[in-house]
Order: sequence, then structure tokens, then C-alpha cells
Amino acid sequence: MNATRVGVIGVGNLGAAMARRLATSGFEVLVSDVNKQALDAVATHGIQPLESAGAITPPVVCVVVSDADQVRSVLLGPTGLASRAAPGTAVLLHSTIGPAAVREIAQECAVRGLVLVDAPVSGGADAALEGRLALMIGSDDELSSDCAAVLRCLGNEAERLGPVGAGQAVKVANQILTFSSQAALLEALSVTAALGVERQQALRVFERGLADSWAVRNWGFFDALSSEYDRAGVPADQRPWNKDLRIALDVCRDLGLKVPVTSTVHTVVESDW
Repeated sequence: MNATRVGVIGVGNLGAAMARRLATSGFEVLVSDVNKQALDAVATHGIQPLESAGAITPPVVCVVVSDADQVRSVLLGPTGLASRAAPGTAVLLHSTIGPAAVREIAQECAVRGLVLVDAPVSGGADAALEGRLALMIGSDDELSSDCAAVLRCLGNEAERLGPVGAGQAVKVANQILTFSSQAALLEALSVTAALGVERQQALRVFERGLADSWAVRNWGFFDALSSEYDRAGVPADQRPWNKDLRIALDVCRDLGLKVPVTSTVHTVVESDW
């Protein structure tokens, strides 16, 4: 049943884990990335590397690149997916680029015969490997059976939240909560450390009380991710705690919303993270 061929464009920290999950679940996986080392790394898991996004021709393609410009390049550029893909090819866009950008790109894709599904995720590489990513799905139509099968492999539920843009809206809100709680935890631990309390003791207490949160239970997650980005040479302004909060602020500004907490957290991120 899982003999479906699926492409993955972008095999960095998250994309590589998604590709491996799909491959170990029985999908035939083809991948593309501008980083040859990243391609070589996933090839050791029985995944087929291809030289360009345009060389990927399965019915479903997952896109896991950094920003809107990269999304346009790999989908609509001269050697992008649209240059060779069959009409009706489904694009599961997992990148965080914001609601306005994804709607615009979806329209451009439709003109070129691609069907874009707005499908950002949350949870990190370990969750991807275990098939427990949080999926945020925005689609103008019901998901095809192939799309649904790929998404079920990657995450807990493939619930459609609304049209294209809805997935990005929820992802933006998710990132506001994620990085605001992380910033608050860092400040809280600076207080306990200054007063001589050992970090793990403080975390155990937080976890048992009303301060419990994903950030408390996963202390060190972003340190490990930052080290991975250091090894991969990911620029500071393209790391999610910076890029995604920047997108969140743009979205809130366009909506006329006042978000002082998000603004403050982004200021801290730019200067300290």
C-alpha cells in the first residue's frame, strides 16, 4: 500500500528526518538539495538523491526549504519542480513562510499545473523520525489519498484547518507560543541559578506545577538544534526563532494586531540567541 513514490526537496535537519521516516515506512523516496553533503547523508538510508528539484517527478512532493524565495526557486524556477512535473502533482509545503506568501505561491503553482497544500509542521527531527509531527493543513480542496497517506506517515493527524493559508496562520501562532515560553523559561532559570538552585532541580519542580510546558520538559532542545545549524552553516537570520518570529510580526502588523510579547521576544532573540 505504501509503494507510493514521494519526493522531498530540502534535506536539512527536518527534511532529512522526514525523508528517512517515509523511506522506512515503505515509500520510494527521491530527494533534492543544493547541499551535496546533505544528499550524501540521506543516500546512506536507501534514499535516491537527484541533482535538481526538476528531476523529481512523483505524484507527491514535500518541500522543506527555508523561506519564500527558496520555495519559489525550487517550485517555479528554471530547474524547479514545475519545469518537469506532471500536471496535478501535489506539493506539500512544510516551510514556514506566512499566509500571504503561501497563497500567492499557491496561485502561481496552479498556473503551472501544481496543486499546493499548505502543510507546516512542528515537533523537530526526532518527532519526524517517529511519525509524530504536529501537522497544520491548509488546502483549498480535500486532500488526495496520496497526500493523506504521506501526511499520516509523518504526523499524528492530518486535519484540514481551512483553505491555503490556514496552516501558515496556525504555524505562526504556534511559533509565537513556542519561543515566548522558551524566552520566559530562560529568564526563570537565570533567577534560580542566581539564587543557587541547580537547574535540573528547578526544572523538575516546574514540571510538577502550573509552570509545566513543552519548553520545561524538553530543556536543551534548542541548544541541540542550534548546534546542528552551526554544523550545517545555517545563517542566524534563517533559524526559526528569528525567521519565524519575524514572519509572525509581519502577519500581525498586516492584521493591525498589537503583540507586545512577540515584539519583545523577537528583540531578545535578535540580540541574545
